[in-house]
Amino acid sequence: MPLPSQEELVKRAVSFVVVDGNETRSGDSVIVERRAEGKWSVVFGGCVMARDGFREYQGFNSNLTDAFKKRTRFTLEEAWDLAERSGRETQESYNHRLTAKLKRNEKRKEARKAAKVTPEVAE
Repeated sequence: MPLPSQEELVKRAVSFVVVDGNETRSGDSVIVERRAEGKWSVVFGGCVMARDGFREYQGFNSNLTDAFKKRTRFTLEEAWDLAERSGRETQESYNHRLTAKLKRNEKRKEARKAAKVTPEVAE
């Protein structure tokens, strides 16, 4: 039996890992998940992304309001775009924090080295 077409695979899919947790360095994958026919959510770190780019906790399906669904449900194309942007921003934020940490460590190392070297006193 041949592999289904890409269109058929998308119709059958329930989720896509857009950005692997190993790529975000936070350990959280960015996943696009089907929620209803033609509606998708962006799942990140146990929350869903809203249209404003912020994460929102998603409780039980029976407690979801229409306003919540409007903020957090997208077409597949919209969800994919938001997921990719979220993953890039997460990676950029990680890179910024890592660079700052490396600079702080280098300054500490230089300070320790300077503290060990005592200047000679002229007699």
